[in-house]
Amino acid sequence: MNEFVILKMLDFLFRPLTENLINQMKNKKDVKDKIASLYKNINQYTFSIYNKFSKTKTFLHRNEPVDFDKIYFDISLQKMGAFDKKEVNINIENINDFFYKNNGCISFVSFAGSGKTMLTKKIFLKSIYQYEDTKKLPIFVELRHIDCSILKYLENILKINDDISRNVLINLLDNGTFIFLFDGYDEISIENKKVLSNEIETFIDHYSKNYFLITSRPQAGIETFARFTNYSLKDLNNKQINEFILKQLDDRELANKIISVIEENRTNSVITEYLKNPLLLSMFILEFENYPEIPTKKSIFYRNVYDTLCTRHDSFTKTGAYQHEKKSKLPSEIIEKIIELFSFLSFFEQKYSFDKYYLKNKLD
Repeated sequence: MNEFVILKMLDFLFRPLTENLINQMKNKKDVKDKIASLYKNINQYTFSIYNKFSKTKTFLHRNEPVDFDKIYFDISLQKMGAFDKKEVNINIENINDFFYKNNGCISFVSFAGSGKTMLTKKIFLKSIYQYEDTKKLPIFVELRHIDCSILKYLENILKINDDISRNVLINLLDNGTFIFLFDGYDEISIENKKVLSNEIETFIDHYSKNYFLITSRPQAGIETFARFTNYSLKDLNNKQINEFILKQLDDRELANKIISVIEENRTNSVITEYLKNPLLLSMFILEFENYPEIPTKKSIFYRNVYDTLCTRHDSFTKTGAYQHEKKSKLPSEIIEKIIELFSFLSFFEQKYSFDKYYLKNKLD
């Protein structure tokens, strides 16, 4: 896609709204100039994010950007709490239909490495191609970067510094011109969580004609947002595991070797269960040349899982060497010692599943 396509999309979306606004104003030339400047800024933002997402780095492809569509693997969704078969194996084809059927507010709630951010980026890219259906412009927001109101954040990224442009933005928001993709609700700092949560809900209340998507790991609180329909990303099945490997690797010989090893270990359910997670499967692919087998001991595999989730995942998939904030403020090696002690105590009490009261008592 080139910049002309972005300009065509913006022209289609904004011209009718801005022309109406110009006609209401007395000083039409000044208004036209300000709107033209805002139009240019929105174009620059959209084209910049499009370029950023259309070439991407992942856990497996971190040395240089690769075409997004070349390595993107479509993960199915399941409506949380659903029993209807129609709601347990969903793939997003038409962006507008998906949001419209869910009253414009959707959350993706899944564990680390399930593909939430990749799916959100796919929605951003797809919504540009489908702008004639959605009649909305995607805005991608990493929530951990917001330390002001959402409106102020928009003014900053769109370089708005005058009242006329600000009024145009409000007009666009009032008319529901945007799809807001809020990524990483669980990554909001503890100190900022309450304020930003209230800010998000208030913003949605004021500008409810827009579409909203929020991603989060479980138990971060997003499940309780009143307007949102909650979806989880489904695990990869056996067939998808093989397809994922083939899509990520150009080396067909290596890909077939990995698939062969996994097929030989299908009965080892404890280990193969983890390969249903795209991140952990990527980790296995990455380490295969050095360790070309599935570990025979669960402890070795758990060690790799722990290392990936605590350190390597964030450093490879988040910009700026970001690390998830630890509520305990403890370094990883101390957390590891606590887990070891907890495991020791619970093992001799023959406890293998834990409610929050047992966890709290033991940790205290």
